Amino acid sequence: IDGEEDLIGAGVHFCATCDDPFYKGKKVALKMYPNPSNSVVNIIAPIGFVELFDLSGKQIQKYRNINNLLSINVSGLAAGLYVVKATDNQGTVVSARLAVTK
Repeated sequence: IDGEEDLIGAGVHFCATCDDPFYKGKKVALKMYPNPSNSVVNIIAPIGFVELFDLSGKQIQKYRNINNLLSINVSGLAAGLYVVKATDNQGTVVSARLAVTK
C-alpha cells in the first residue's frame, strides 16, 4: 500500500505518513495470526476498520473491527498473497502481508 513501510516478520508496522504527531514515525502494533493461513486469520490492533486487497490492488473485503479483534475467514480465497490494511479512528494506517494457503 502506498506510503507505508512493512517491518517484515516483526508483527509491528511503521507509519511513515501519519498526519497525527502522536503516531508520526512510531511503530504501531498489528498482530495477525496464523500467517500463513488456510482458514481463519485473527487480527489484533487498535483499529476502526480493516480492508483486504489482492496484489493487483483490488479491494476484496472491508471489515469493521469493534473490539480490536477481528477474525477473517480466508478459506474461500485463492491461495496467494494479500495485503491487509488497517485504519484506526484517527486515520493512522498500517499494513501487512497475508499468505493464504490451500
